[in-house]
Amino acid sequence: MTLKDFKNILKEDEISCDYFLRIHYCVEELSRRLLLIGLRMYGIQFKYAREVSENFYDSDKNRFFSALYKLCGLDYEELNSFGNYKELEHLMLKFSSKHRNRLLHGVALEYSDNDLLKLLITIDKCFIEEVFSFLKHKGKPSIFEKPKEWKAPRGKKMERTEIENTVKKLFGKKLPAQSEYNKASASAMLKKMNLDENQMKCKSVY
Repeated sequence: MTLKDFKNILKEDEISCDYFLRIHYCVEELSRRLLLIGLRMYGIQFKYAREVSENFYDSDKNRFFSALYKLCGLDYEELNSFGNYKELEHLMLKFSSKHRNRLLHGVALEYSDNDLLKLLITIDKCFIEEVFSFLKHKGKPSIFEKPKEWKAPRGKKMERTEIENTVKKLFGKKLPAQSEYNKASASAMLKKMNLDENQMKCKSVY
């Protein structure tokens, strides 16, 4: 996915399984982009940072997010107390991601429940917007900017094994798991945050 595609998908306003999968891919692309920027800020050369960001997978998402934002010079604890981020992260990880997996792996071929689709799309879009809002709040550049705008230094010359060991060291801490959500509890959580499934269209792209 190009950054232009990312922006265009966020601006769309559609209710379908296909669009839900595309917007959820944007959620994943957000993490990949921040990982690339963070690794560059750590001094890893662009070509290796891109390779790692495109292929890195950590099943422990709590640990991953904690290390990811630290790499980008951000305090994950502060992010968790910012706006609705913590609740939206829970919903994204434990509800919308679950449905993304069901669709992608063929457990469910299609969803005809438009209310469910609106809920899933809203959660993912609100999650992305909350991250954008936090970056803006902290005076950070947009994820659509080049790493140099984040003040990434010139990349160090590193052997592949050194890069692998560095990444392993950065993402080695385990954090506690989070609770699951169903359709009713996810919808209730959005309402608690004064959000609803009618707010699917992104207000802004930072």
